Amino acid sequence: MTTFETLQAEMDSALDAYKAHLIADYEAWDRKGKYFREGKAQEWGAKISFQKGQKFIRVVEDRRVHSFIVIQPFGSFKYGDILKAASWAAPAKNFARGNVIDGDYSKTTWAGC
Repeated sequence: MTTFETLQAEMDSALDAYKAHLIADYEAWDRKGKYFREGKAQEWGAKISFQKGQKFIRVVEDRRVHSFIVIQPFGSFKYGDILKAASWAAPAKNFARGNVIDGDYSKTTWAGC
């Protein structure tokens, strides 16, 4: 396997884990409410998609941007860093909220970063 293929496989696995984290966080939040329904978190998670760009992967939940993931390192940001969305097209570049490759989701929730 080439280095590119290895990185791609690693990122695909990391994105699956990130999506699973978001779904689990949604379910934990939903269980606290009085209108909890089994399977609701999975329905919500089905709306999450990943759109790959040149520098970032945009994490989209239904029709809103949830976060961005760095795929082209720059400045102090490394491959896999999770960035808060500043707009539909751009991330907030103040600090990373975690890293999908490292499995660090400490500053991310289902509602955003």
